[in-house]
Amino acid sequence: MKVSIALATYNGSSFLREQLDSVLAQSFQDFELVIGDDCSTDDTPSVLQEYIAKDSRIQFFKNEKNLGFKKNFEKIISYCSGEFIAFCDQDDIWTTNHLETLLKNIGNHDCIGANALIIDENGISQNKTLLEYWPVHYMPHNAEELFIHELYSNVIQGTASMVRKSLIKDSLPIPKNVKYHDYWFALNAGLHNGCKYIPDVILHYRRHSKNVSAYQKFSIIQAIKDLWKISKNRKNFYQDNINIIENLSLKEMSEEKRLLLNKALCFFQNLSDNKHRWSLVKHYIKNYNTITFSRKKVWLLYTYRLLGLIIFGIKG
Repeated sequence: MKVSIALATYNGSSFLREQLDSVLAQSFQDFELVIGDDCSTDDTPSVLQEYIAKDSRIQFFKNEKNLGFKKNFEKIISYCSGEFIAFCDQDDIWTTNHLETLLKNIGNHDCIGANALIIDENGISQNKTLLEYWPVHYMPHNAEELFIHELYSNVIQGTASMVRKSLIKDSLPIPKNVKYHDYWFALNAGLHNGCKYIPDVILHYRRHSKNVSAYQKFSIIQAIKDLWKISKNRKNFYQDNINIIENLSLKEMSEEKRLLLNKALCFFQNLSDNKHRWSLVKHYIKNYNTITFSRKKVWLLYTYRLLGLIIFGIKG
Protein backbone atom coordinates (compact mmCIF):
# COMPACT_ATOMS: atom_id res chain seq x y z
CA MET A 1 0.00 0.00 0.00
CA LYS A 2 2.16 2.84 -1.28
CA VAL A 3 1.63 6.40 -0.07
CA SER A 4 2.68 9.60 -1.83
CA ILE A 5 3.55 12.66 0.23
CA ALA A 6 3.02 15.94 -1.62
CA LEU A 7 5.23 18.73 -0.28
CA ALA A 8 5.11 22.27 -1.66
CA THR A 9 8.07 24.53 -0.88
CA TYR A 10 8.74 28.23 -1.28
CA ASN A 11 11.46 30.07 0.65
CA GLY A 12 11.07 27.65 3.53
CA SER A 13 14.65 26.84 4.46
CA SER A 14 14.25 28.04 8.08
CA PHE A 15 12.08 25.08 9.12
CA LEU A 16 12.44 22.66 6.22
CA ARG A 17 15.00 20.32 7.80
CA GLU A 18 12.77 19.74 10.84
CA GLN A 19 9.86 18.82 8.60
CA LEU A 20 11.90 16.56 6.31
CA ASP A 21 13.41 14.76 9.30
CA SER A 22 9.95 14.13 10.75
CA VAL A 23 8.69 12.77 7.43
CA LEU A 24 11.64 10.43 6.93
CA ALA A 25 11.27 9.13 10.51
CA GLN A 26 7.72 7.82 9.94
CA SER A 27 6.74 4.48 11.45
CA PHE A 28 5.18 3.66 8.04
CA GLN A 29 8.02 3.70 5.52
CA ASP A 30 6.51 2.62 2.18
CA PHE A 31 6.16 6.09 0.71
CA GLU A 32 7.49 8.47 -1.90
CA LEU A 33 8.08 12.12 -1.12
CA VAL A 34 7.28 14.36 -4.10
CA ILE A 35 8.48 17.94 -3.68
CA GLY A 36 7.73 20.89 -5.91
CA ASP A 37 9.63 24.11 -5.30
CA ASP A 38 7.90 27.28 -6.50
CA CYS A 39 11.00 29.31 -7.47
CA SER A 40 12.51 29.78 -4.01
CA THR A 41 15.17 32.47 -3.71
CA ASP A 42 16.60 31.27 -0.37
CA ASP A 43 18.50 28.06 0.50
CA THR A 44 15.48 25.77 0.04
CA PRO A 45 16.77 24.07 -3.18
CA SER A 46 20.17 23.31 -1.63
CA VAL A 47 18.52 21.87 1.50
CA LEU A 48 16.39 19.65 -0.71
CA GLN A 49 19.42 18.49 -2.72
CA GLU A 50 21.11 17.55 0.55
CA TYR A 51 18.21 15.25 1.47
CA ILE A 52 17.80 13.84 -2.03
CA ALA A 53 21.40 12.67 -1.89
CA LYS A 54 20.68 10.47 1.12
CA ASP A 55 17.17 9.14 0.39
CA SER A 56 16.06 7.72 -2.97
CA ARG A 57 12.37 8.05 -2.11
CA ILE A 58 12.53 11.81 -2.63
CA GLN A 59 11.57 13.29 -6.00
CA PHE A 60 12.15 16.99 -6.59
CA PHE A 61 11.36 19.49 -9.33
CA LYS A 62 11.61 23.26 -9.50
CA ASN A 63 9.03 25.32 -11.37
CA GLU A 64 10.28 27.51 -14.21
CA LYS A 65 7.99 30.30 -12.99
CA ASN A 66 6.10 30.94 -9.78
CA LEU A 67 2.74 29.15 -9.92
CA GLY A 68 1.36 30.01 -6.51
CA PHE A 69 0.47 27.61 -3.70
CA LYS A 70 -2.62 25.99 -5.22
CA LYS A 71 -1.26 25.39 -8.72
CA ASN A 72 2.03 24.13 -7.34
CA PHE A 73 0.15 21.50 -5.33
CA GLU A 74 -1.80 20.51 -8.43
CA LYS A 75 1.45 19.95 -10.30
CA ILE A 76 2.98 17.96 -7.45
CA ILE A 77 -0.07 15.72 -7.26
CA SER A 78 0.24 14.89 -10.97
CA TYR A 79 3.61 13.25 -10.18
CA CYS A 80 2.27 11.20 -7.25
CA SER A 81 1.91 7.47 -7.92
CA GLY A 82 0.65 6.19 -4.55
CA GLU A 83 -2.83 4.86 -3.83
CA PHE A 84 -3.08 7.49 -1.09
CA ILE A 85 -1.76 11.06 -1.03
CA ALA A 86 -0.84 12.94 2.14
CA PHE A 87 -0.39 16.72 2.00
CA CYS A 88 2.62 18.30 3.65
CA ASP A 89 3.69 21.88 4.45
CA GLN A 90 7.31 22.98 4.69
CA ASP A 91 7.24 24.37 8.22
CA ASP A 92 5.20 21.89 10.27
CA ILE A 93 6.44 18.80 12.13
CA TRP A 94 4.84 15.37 11.73
CA THR A 95 4.50 12.95 14.63
CA THR A 96 6.18 9.60 13.92
CA ASN A 97 2.79 7.87 13.52
CA HIS A 98 1.32 10.50 11.16
CA LEU A 99 0.96 8.24 8.12
CA GLU A 100 0.28 5.10 10.14
CA THR A 101 -2.64 6.73 11.96
CA LEU A 102 -4.26 8.07 8.80
CA LEU A 103 -3.91 4.75 6.96
CA LYS A 104 -5.27 2.80 9.91
CA ASN A 105 -8.40 4.95 10.15
CA ILE A 106 -9.32 5.94 6.60
CA GLY A 107 -11.30 2.73 5.98
CA ASN A 108 -13.48 3.03 2.86
CA HIS A 109 -13.56 6.82 2.96
CA ASP A 110 -12.02 9.00 0.26
CA CYS A 111 -10.55 11.49 2.73
CA ILE A 112 -9.50 11.57 6.36
CA GLY A 113 -8.49 14.48 8.58
CA ALA A 114 -6.91 14.51 12.03
CA ASN A 115 -6.01 16.92 14.79
CA ALA A 116 -2.89 19.06 15.24
CA LEU A 117 -1.04 20.63 18.15
CA ILE A 118 -0.39 24.36 17.66
CA ILE A 119 3.25 25.43 18.09
CA ASP A 120 4.91 28.82 17.69
CA GLU A 121 7.71 29.72 15.28
CA ASN A 122 10.27 28.33 17.77
CA GLY A 123 8.48 24.98 17.97
CA ILE A 124 7.13 25.64 21.47
CA SER A 125 3.74 24.13 22.20
CA GLN A 126 0.85 26.56 22.72
CA ASN A 127 -0.95 23.87 24.75
CA LYS A 128 -3.90 23.94 22.40
CA THR A 129 -4.95 21.77 19.48
CA LEU A 130 -6.87 22.88 16.42
CA LEU A 131 -9.87 20.92 17.70
CA GLU A 132 -9.77 22.93 20.92
CA TYR A 133 -9.50 26.11 18.90
CA TRP A 134 -12.84 25.17 17.27
CA PRO A 135 -14.76 24.63 20.56
CA VAL A 136 -18.26 25.22 19.14
CA HIS A 137 -17.72 22.99 16.14
CA TYR A 138 -19.57 19.71 16.18
CA MET A 139 -17.41 16.87 14.85
CA PRO A 140 -19.83 14.29 13.42
CA HIS A 141 -18.89 10.62 13.50
CA ASN A 142 -20.48 9.67 10.19
CA ALA A 143 -19.62 10.86 6.69
CA GLU A 144 -23.07 12.22 5.83
CA GLU A 145 -23.22 14.55 8.83
CA LEU A 146 -19.62 15.62 8.32
CA PHE A 147 -20.37 16.56 4.70
CA ILE A 148 -23.22 18.80 5.86
CA HIS A 149 -20.90 20.44 8.38
CA GLU A 150 -18.17 20.90 5.75
CA LEU A 151 -20.55 22.85 3.52
CA TYR A 152 -20.64 25.58 6.15
CA SER A 153 -17.24 25.36 7.84
CA ASN A 154 -14.14 23.37 6.91
CA VAL A 155 -12.57 21.19 9.61
CA ILE A 156 -10.32 19.03 7.41
CA GLN A 157 -6.96 20.75 7.81
CA GLY A 158 -4.88 19.95 4.73
CA THR A 159 -1.54 19.05 6.28
CA ALA A 160 -3.22 16.68 8.74
CA SER A 161 -5.16 14.85 6.03
CA MET A 162 -4.92 12.09 3.45
CA VAL A 163 -6.96 11.39 0.30
CA ARG A 164 -7.28 8.57 -2.21
CA LYS A 165 -5.64 9.11 -5.58
CA SER A 166 -8.96 8.19 -7.21
CA LEU A 167 -10.57 11.21 -5.50
CA ILE A 168 -7.89 13.51 -6.89
CA LYS A 169 -8.66 12.41 -10.45
CA ASP A 170 -12.33 13.32 -9.94
CA SER A 171 -11.49 16.69 -8.35
CA LEU A 172 -8.98 18.21 -10.78
CA PRO A 173 -8.55 20.78 -12.07
CA ILE A 174 -9.26 22.95 -9.05
CA PRO A 175 -11.52 25.81 -10.23
CA LYS A 176 -9.79 29.19 -10.49
CA ASN A 177 -12.06 30.88 -7.97
CA VAL A 178 -11.64 28.13 -5.35
CA LYS A 179 -8.86 29.24 -2.99
CA TYR A 180 -8.07 26.18 -0.92
CA HIS A 181 -7.19 22.78 -2.38
CA ASP A 182 -7.74 20.86 0.88
CA TYR A 183 -11.28 22.22 1.32
CA TRP A 184 -12.06 21.43 -2.31
CA PHE A 185 -10.90 17.82 -1.96
CA ALA A 186 -12.80 17.34 1.31
CA LEU A 187 -16.07 18.55 -0.24
CA ASN A 188 -15.55 16.39 -3.33
CA ALA A 189 -15.04 13.42 -1.02
CA GLY A 190 -18.45 14.18 0.45
CA LEU A 191 -20.02 13.54 -2.96
CA HIS A 192 -18.44 10.08 -3.13
CA ASN A 193 -17.29 7.87 -0.21
CA GLY A 194 -17.12 10.70 2.29
CA CYS A 195 -14.67 12.14 4.79
CA LYS A 196 -13.75 10.95 8.25
CA TYR A 197 -12.39 13.04 11.12
CA ILE A 198 -10.37 11.68 14.05
CA PRO A 199 -9.20 13.68 17.11
CA ASP A 200 -5.72 12.10 17.18
CA VAL A 201 -2.87 14.63 17.13
CA ILE A 202 -0.60 13.72 14.20
CA LEU A 203 0.97 17.09 13.46
CA HIS A 204 2.67 20.03 15.14
CA TYR A 205 1.12 22.96 13.31
CA ARG A 206 3.47 25.93 13.28
CA ARG A 207 2.01 29.40 13.54
CA HIS A 208 4.36 32.30 12.96
CA SER A 209 4.52 35.45 15.09
CA LYS A 210 2.35 37.47 12.73
CA ASN A 211 -0.44 34.92 13.15
CA VAL A 212 -0.04 34.09 16.83
CA SER A 213 -2.72 36.58 17.93
CA ALA A 214 -5.37 34.33 16.40
CA TYR A 215 -4.46 31.68 18.99
CA GLN A 216 -4.10 33.80 22.10
CA LYS A 217 -6.05 33.09 25.25
CA PHE A 218 -9.71 34.01 24.81
CA SER A 219 -10.89 37.36 26.15
CA ILE A 220 -14.00 39.47 25.57
CA ILE A 221 -11.89 42.40 24.34
CA GLN A 222 -10.05 40.20 21.85
CA ALA A 223 -13.37 38.66 20.77
CA ILE A 224 -14.81 42.09 19.99
CA LYS A 225 -11.69 43.01 18.03
CA ASP A 226 -11.92 39.76 16.08
CA LEU A 227 -15.58 40.37 15.31
CA TRP A 228 -14.88 43.85 14.03
CA LYS A 229 -12.00 42.66 11.87
CA ILE A 230 -14.04 39.81 10.37
CA SER A 231 -17.10 42.01 9.82
CA LYS A 232 -15.13 44.29 7.50
CA ASN A 233 -14.17 41.34 5.30
CA ARG A 234 -17.36 39.31 5.53
CA LYS A 235 -18.43 39.86 1.91
CA ASN A 236 -15.24 38.22 0.64
CA PHE A 237 -15.67 35.32 3.07
CA TYR A 238 -19.24 34.69 1.98
CA GLN A 239 -18.30 34.98 -1.70
CA ASP A 240 -15.52 32.39 -1.25
CA ASN A 241 -18.09 29.94 0.11
CA ILE A 242 -20.54 30.76 -2.68
CA ASN A 243 -17.81 30.14 -5.29
CA ILE A 244 -16.86 26.74 -3.96
CA ILE A 245 -20.48 25.54 -3.64
CA GLU A 246 -21.36 26.76 -7.14
CA ASN A 247 -18.38 24.88 -8.59
CA LEU A 248 -19.26 21.77 -6.61
CA SER A 249 -22.82 21.98 -7.95
CA LEU A 250 -21.53 21.35 -11.48
CA LYS A 251 -20.65 17.77 -10.57
CA GLU A 252 -22.88 14.71 -10.70
CA MET A 253 -24.50 13.81 -7.38
CA SER A 254 -27.63 12.42 -5.80
CA GLU A 255 -30.70 14.61 -5.46
CA GLU A 256 -30.23 14.51 -1.68
CA LYS A 257 -26.71 15.95 -1.97
CA ARG A 258 -27.87 18.58 -4.45
CA LEU A 259 -30.56 19.68 -2.02
CA LEU A 260 -27.92 20.09 0.70
CA LEU A 261 -25.73 22.17 -1.63
CA ASN A 262 -28.63 24.40 -2.62
CA LYS A 263 -29.49 24.97 1.02
CA ALA A 264 -25.90 25.96 1.83
CA LEU A 265 -25.71 28.20 -1.23
CA CYS A 266 -28.90 29.97 -0.17
CA PHE A 267 -27.48 30.39 3.34
CA PHE A 268 -24.34 32.22 2.15
CA GLN A 269 -26.19 34.24 -0.47
CA ASN A 270 -28.58 35.48 2.21
CA LEU A 271 -25.65 36.38 4.44
CA SER A 272 -23.98 38.21 1.58
CA ASP A 273 -27.19 40.11 0.80
CA ASN A 274 -27.90 40.71 4.49
CA LYS A 275 -31.27 38.95 4.21
CA HIS A 276 -33.26 36.62 6.48
CA ARG A 277 -30.97 37.28 9.44
CA TRP A 278 -33.08 35.51 12.06
CA SER A 279 -33.40 32.34 10.01
CA LEU A 280 -29.60 32.33 9.83
CA VAL A 281 -29.39 32.66 13.61
CA LYS A 282 -31.70 29.66 13.88
CA HIS A 283 -29.40 27.71 11.56
CA TYR A 284 -26.38 28.68 13.68
CA ILE A 285 -27.97 27.46 16.91
CA LYS A 286 -29.11 24.19 15.29
CA ASN A 287 -25.71 23.36 13.82
CA TYR A 288 -23.57 24.36 16.80
CA ASN A 289 -25.54 22.85 19.66
CA THR A 290 -23.01 20.22 20.73
CA ILE A 291 -20.71 21.63 23.40
CA THR A 292 -17.91 19.37 24.65
CA PHE A 293 -15.33 21.67 26.28
CA SER A 294 -15.09 24.06 29.24
CA ARG A 295 -18.60 25.44 29.72
CA LYS A 296 -17.53 28.95 30.71
CA LYS A 297 -15.13 29.37 27.80
CA VAL A 298 -17.40 27.74 25.26
CA TRP A 299 -20.48 29.73 26.16
CA LEU A 300 -18.50 32.96 25.96
CA LEU A 301 -17.32 31.98 22.48
CA TYR A 302 -20.74 30.74 21.48
CA THR A 303 -22.39 33.96 22.66
CA TYR A 304 -20.02 36.39 20.98
CA ARG A 305 -20.17 34.51 17.68
CA LEU A 306 -23.94 34.41 17.85
CA LEU A 307 -24.01 38.14 18.54
CA GLY A 308 -21.63 38.61 15.65
CA LEU A 309 -24.04 36.84 13.34
CA ILE A 310 -26.90 39.02 14.52
CA ILE A 311 -24.99 42.30 14.38
CA PHE A 312 -22.47 41.81 11.59
CA GLY A 313 -23.77 38.80 9.69
CA ILE A 314 -20.82 36.60 10.64
CA LYS A 315 -20.83 32.83 10.31
CA GLY A 316 -18.86 31.44 13.29
